[in-house]
Amino acid sequence: MPRFGSAAVAALALAVYLLLAPAVSGMGDGSELTLVLATNGVAHPTGYPLYTLVGHLFCRALHALGATWPYAANAWSAVGGAVAIFFLHALASRLVDPSVATGAGARFAAALLPVALLAFNPILLGEATSAEVNSWNLAICCG
Repeated sequence: MPRFGSAAVAALALAVYLLLAPAVSGMGDGSELTLVLATNGVAHPTGYPLYTLVGHLFCRALHALGATWPYAANAWSAVGGAVAIFFLHALASRLVDPSVATGAGARFAAALLPVALLAFNPILLGEATSAEVNSWNLAICCG
């Protein structure tokens, strides 16, 4: 499990975020970014070009599978949150002091505490379940 542990933690986070993601646009920039992702348009400055280009392809694929545009845009943020959780767990498992947790399984378990605190923080839950750029920004920073 420790070899693919960070991926398993990220998959669990993705499942939770997708279950919590609403099928409608959220508050703030959510409606604008849903429209931008659906039409491959331009968001307010700075425009978020990488978020838009890759997110548009993702949302088109999900929409082709039957998802609504708002849910597809919210799912794009959920993927960003899961990627952030993957990188955070991978980093935390490497930073655990060997004198505290000996063995790969113990490091995996010890790394779950900071990850769980972030993954279920209400701010990240909000950002990872509505069409916002911040979950992807966190993923890039954690990566």
